[in-house]
Amino acid sequence: MFISPQHPLKRFFFASNQILRQGRTYSTEGNFEHAYVLLLRFTEIVINRLPEHPGWKDRSNPALVAERKAIKAEVLSVLTEVEELKKDLLLRYEAEEEAAAQAAAREEEAVAAAASYAAERAEAASATADAEAAALMAAMECTECAPSEGSAPYAWPQAQPPPEAASAPSLVSYPALAPSAARRGIPAFNTYDRPAAQPVRQAQEVAEEWDDFFAAEGGRPAVSRAQPPPPAPTPQWAAAGGVPPPGVVPPGVVPPAAAAAAAAAAAPGVVPPAAAPPPGYAPGAGLPPPGAACCNCKPPPFSWGGCGPGGAGAAAGAGGSSAPPLAAAASPGSLSSLSSSSVAGREGALRPLHIPESLTATFLRIASSNTARNIETCGILCGPLRQNELVVDRLLIPSQTGSSDQCSTDDEDAIWTYCESNGVCTLGWIHTHPSQTCFLSSVDLHTHCGYQSMLAEAVAIVLAPKHAPAQGTFRLSHPDPPGLQELQRCTKKGFHPDHQRNGQYAGNGVYENCTHVRWGVGAKLEVIDQRR
Repeated sequence: MFISPQHPLKRFFFASNQILRQGRTYSTEGNFEHAYVLLLRFTEIVINRLPEHPGWKDRSNPALVAERKAIKAEVLSVLTEVEELKKDLLLRYEAEEEAAAQAAAREEEAVAAAASYAAERAEAASATADAEAAALMAAMECTECAPSEGSAPYAWPQAQPPPEAASAPSLVSYPALAPSAARRGIPAFNTYDRPAAQPVRQAQEVAEEWDDFFAAEGGRPAVSRAQPPPPAPTPQWAAAGGVPPPGVVPPGVVPPAAAAAAAAAAAPGVVPPAAAPPPGYAPGAGLPPPGAACCNCKPPPFSWGGCGPGGAGAAAGAGGSSAPPLAAAASPGSLSSLSSSSVAGREGALRPLHIPESLTATFLRIASSNTARNIETCGILCGPLRQNELVVDRLLIPSQTGSSDQCSTDDEDAIWTYCESNGVCTLGWIHTHPSQTCFLSSVDLHTHCGYQSMLAEAVAIVLAPKHAPAQGTFRLSHPDPPGLQELQRCTKKGFHPDHQRNGQYAGNGVYENCTHVRWGVGAKLEVIDQRR
């Protein structure tokens, strides 16, 4: 918080108490990280900043002396609260870090186990396929594998014949040479493609082709004739023309479940899911049975939790921000560059500010008599902090003096007293431009500098009923462009063009339109008029 010697010390007492009130509100709501930052901020202001003000050592004002003693006593109790919060937060952060490390270790173990399991299954499947292929090649190439005299002929797997050719006599088959012929580019002939029922000339052509092939190979191998398989016995229920008993599938009929599974497996782009390791599987302990699966190989998802009943995300409200690091606020001196906006979780972030939509119409009605006489009217926006969001729920009309181009409050103590007694913060201000356009003059900029120096989310609302646009909601640019710092360093008073070098409207590098304001329909608004 910027401490300007041009403003009375009482204003900074009020601003410090606002920070203290917000910190304790966060603590009550369970948002202990934000509570820690703001309470520590309060102690830093009281211990290091307020003594720099010229009025701190003034003993001539008894009321000011009493308030200084009260705030110094308050800071001692706040330091105790800060120490307790620090211990609790450190324990909480250590527990969260340990839980995160354990979760990461479990995840790594699960991934490694799954990878090892998949590798072993793939290696075993590859070894089995290699062994089968080697045995098949040996049977094809080795002459010792030919069937001996009196033994059953070796039957090579081949497609079943069509039904009309099943009873036709087969031609001579040469199974031992079919793979060898295919490797040499010689066409293999299916005996069922040329049954004996076809013309004899075609059978002779086939025999001649094989004779030519055998002559090139150096001889004819042993000959065997394929024997048709014996017919399967007819079941009794089929011979009687009845219905098969439950659980028996008639020949040639595919069960619906098997047909659906085969169709799903044959669908294009369908990849069967990889099997997961079974419970208790350990790498290198042997392959589990095929098809074994497990649902316990992954740890439950890790949750970072939060510091309140709803967690950090719920406590942060619409901002959804994380808590600031504890190390950044380890000592009062380390908070010298923090602003009140840092409680939103990142540098420059602003908490949402909710304003009733009825505010503008209500204020224009209150200011109508002054507007008719071309006199500006101002009001103060007040409200509480709720779940990391600021809410304007009352409009304070202070005792004031106005003219055609400015207005000022007459009794700031009455404003501070009302806010202190009702536990609310000053969230900005609103004023009219009866005849001018919608912008912030140099006097308006300096006025708003006081509000935004106390609260980063504070806004300045301008109503210009005779112009378009007729309404604007503004704030000083911060941190880039450094409009707030420019106004804090400026010591000039009255109207001066220093802050309008790029024009007088929003976006000129000094002030800008607000993006953190949320206008609420139907929200209640209380009016407190101190002019009476």
